[in-house]
Amino acid sequence: MARLSLEAQAEFLRVLPEGEIERLGGRRTIHVDVRIVAATNRNLEEMIAKKQFRADLHYRLNVFPITVPPLRERVEDIPALAWKFVETFSDRMGRRIDGISQNSMDALQQHSWPGNVRELRNTVGRAMISVEGTTLRIEAPARPTPRGTTLVSLAEAERVHVFAVLKSCDWKIRGRGGAAEILCIQPSTLESRVKKLNLTRQS
Repeated sequence: MARLSLEAQAEFLRVLPEGEIERLGGRRTIHVDVRIVAATNRNLEEMIAKKQFRADLHYRLNVFPITVPPLRERVEDIPALAWKFVETFSDRMGRRIDGISQNSMDALQQHSWPGNVRELRNTVGRAMISVEGTTLRIEAPARPTPRGTTLVSLAEAERVHVFAVLKSCDWKIRGRGGAAEILCIQPSTLESRVKKLNLTRQS
């Protein structure tokens, strides 16, 4: 629904109150008695604010909203879901699984699952392909690090960022266009931070 163009949304909006449609190329009005169930993984309020979704259509559809939280917010569901996927793949592959190792289950419940239930299903499926024996061991997906990114401490990240801002301002701290204004902190606070971080023009 959220992927419909604004023009298509307008057409759909005309159907809801009257329950009338016309076939493409047809001239006869057809009365329909249907119940609409709409689903989306997008934030419709944000789309409305950006003029990407019609507010009046949202009000028409938002009669009985049901919000399904992402998997990372309902980790208690992961064991049941994992076993459901194990049963599905067992039937397809003809393999018998009697248990999932506790370490594996702990790892699954600690993962953030950006891909939600589909990612969990694929993870279980990969483990089922290479399983030996009747106890399944599952490795949670690795958290990817952007290519070319080096992980540093928070203090070092702050030092690098503050130095970059100071350099871009030619070390001007106070006044309009100064580093303090860009960093949204008081000039005196920034001056103290510069001393604490031991920053100089040659840093």
